[in-house]
Amino acid sequence: MPVSVEGHLWGVMVVEHTREEPLPAGTEARLAGFTELAATAIANAQARVELRGFAEEQAALRRVATLLARGAPPAEVLATVTEEAGRLLGENYAAMTRYDPGGSRTLVASWSSTGPTLPVGSRSTVGGPNVSTMVSRPTGLRGSTTTPAPRARSPSSPAASMDSVRLSACRSASRDGFGAS
Repeated sequence: MPVSVEGHLWGVMVVEHTREEPLPAGTEARLAGFTELAATAIANAQARVELRGFAEEQAALRRVATLLARGAPPAEVLATVTEEAGRLLGENYAAMTRYDPGGSRTLVASWSSTGPTLPVGSRSTVGGPNVSTMVSRPTGLRGSTTTPAPRARSPSSPAASMDSVRLSACRSASRDGFGAS
């Protein structure tokens, strides 16, 4: 019996009968009813997970907005944004780098759930097959050698005053922390 959740096929319910006598009358209807109940439970569980994720995102935004409202220094705001991004994405490492003239980048914030990270201020050259290089490729904009950070729509966003900074959440597979981001 197919299990549909919110109009999409989620899976299948299978009952195997090994006895010689036929299934009791109404078995198919009972199985269909049970499958509908299971689909409702699955949809409710998925909704709770989505709601929990939304609540976590809102809490993270509130923490950053609170820092901004009290006039926290940019380094503290950037560190908090980086940590919140890493936690929300469920990753072990997140870093924020600033693109500098001449094809270099500077680490402005980093966070790790598993241990120390490279120190803020660490510099490296943009290049190689990684996210930072892809993001920094020319866009065709006159006078620009990097992709400009998007303007924030909300004045409470750290990007509103620091729009040259990019956030890169990196998977812990690149454990060298900075060079592979």
